[in-house]
Amino acid sequence: MRPQRAWSGSSRTLTLLLPAVVVPPAAMFVWLGVQLLHQDEVLEGPAERFAPEEGRLPGRERDSEEPREIVSIPQAPP
Repeated sequence: MRPQRAWSGSSRTLTLLLPAVVVPPAAMFVWLGVQLLHQDEVLEGPAERFAPEEGRLPGRERDSEEPREIVSIPQAPP
């Protein structure tokens, strides 16, 4: 009678394939998350210059004081 092996060849192969298939996408998601956090920090910089008590961005005073003129575009005759 032959003794049974604890691990067959296909079990060892599957044990090696599982981390090879799972680890790269997981590492990619971690890397993308870190990149997203970095971009968020970069974009927060200009937002700190926004003056919420004034309700507008600095340097835009002229646009808010002068009324805008509405220009109508003539329609082509049918």
